[in-house]
Amino acid sequence: MTLPFAPNHRVLFVGQTQSGKTTLFKRHLRELPSAVIFDVKGQYRDVARPTSDPRQIIPLLKAGHVKVAFQPPDARPEWLNYFCELAWNNLRRTTLVFEEIGAYTSPGLMPRRLRDLVMIAQGEPRKLGMVFLNPRPTGLHNDLLSQVTHVFSFSQDNRNDVGRLCAEYSAGMSVVQELAPFEFVHFDRITKKVERHQPEGK
Repeated sequence: MTLPFAPNHRVLFVGQTQSGKTTLFKRHLRELPSAVIFDVKGQYRDVARPTSDPRQIIPLLKAGHVKVAFQPPDARPEWLNYFCELAWNNLRRTTLVFEEIGAYTSPGLMPRRLRDLVMIAQGEPRKLGMVFLNPRPTGLHNDLLSQVTHVFSFSQDNRNDVGRLCAEYSAGMSVVQELAPFEFVHFDRITKKVERHQPEGK
C-alpha cells in the first residue's frame, strides 16, 4: 500500500510499544519528498540525517539532506516549542513528523505554535503535512484528533483508547481490539472507510 502523505493531510499512527507503528512509517518514509522529524526517541538516524542542534535543521535541508531528524538532548517541552517555532517561520512544502507527541499534549492543552501548525499550516503559504506517532489516542489534544485525515491503528487493548477511536472516527475502529501482532487498521476520514491490513511483507 501507499501511505496518504500530502500537504493537506494530518496522519496519526497509534499502537502499543513494539506494535509496528514506527516500523510501518519508516518503511514508507521514502515516499515523502522531504521530511523534518522531531525524533525524541532517536529512532530515525538510519533513514534521516540526525542532528541534536535545531539551528542545523535549515542548513542541512539547504545542503541537500531531504530527511532531517532533530534529536533533542532531552524530552523537555522547550525543545518541541523551539522546533514548532522554527517550522512555522521557516519551513514550506515539507512534512513534519512528531514521535511520542502525547508527551507534549493533553485533551485540553497543546503548545500554541503546535496548535497553529495543526490547524492552519496545511494551506498556503506553508503547505505543511504532519504525521503524529503515539502509543495511545487517549491523552491527545482534541484539536489534533479532529484535524486528522488518516488514522493507522495497531492493536489497542485499553477500553478508553478503543472508545476514543470509535467516538472520534468510526465505530468500525472497534476491530483494533482483535488485531494480531503487526496487523493494523486504516481509517480514511474522507471516504469514511475502515480497512484491515495484514502485516506488510507477509
